[in-house]
Amino acid sequence: MRRRTTIGLAMIACGAAALGAWRMAPPRDPVLDAMDAMIQEEYHTAAQYERIARDHAGAQPYAGWADTERAHAELIGWLYHDRGKTAPPSRWSADAVPSRRPLPQACASALAAEERSIRLYDGYLQGELPSDVRRAFRHNRNVAHLQHVPVLRECTLRGTPGR
Repeated sequence: MRRRTTIGLAMIACGAAALGAWRMAPPRDPVLDAMDAMIQEEYHTAAQYERIARDHAGAQPYAGWADTERAHAELIGWLYHDRGKTAPPSRWSADAVPSRRPLPQACASALAAEERSIRLYDGYLQGELPSDVRRAFRHNRNVAHLQHVPVLRECTLRGTPGR
């Protein structure tokens, strides 16, 4: 009986210690959380465009758009730098993105990714953000909305690589 009590008390002590550690964790920074989410979103979209270009013989403008998406991630990276922090590395590569054939299917997948990015940016832009983060997010969002989405919609419908 004594052994069970000792084990039970040890488990309670461990649980209480874990709970105390959870309560002591520093609060998360919502601006850094937004930057983390959006830099990974940009890395992911860059990987998708790299995959489209690879699978469809360098189809333009998608090969160039991978560079654009990396530039968007770099812009967010500068926000980290300005805060004395290091930007996280990409968790994405073109090899991790599924191959999509034919081209309209690849464009539909990229369109869904761009629309998701726009929704995420819109959500963050409705909240409180420092002016530099707001500018960077608005810039990246507008490029997706005004330049990429129309071309991807056309490609999805007509199967042409775009402009």
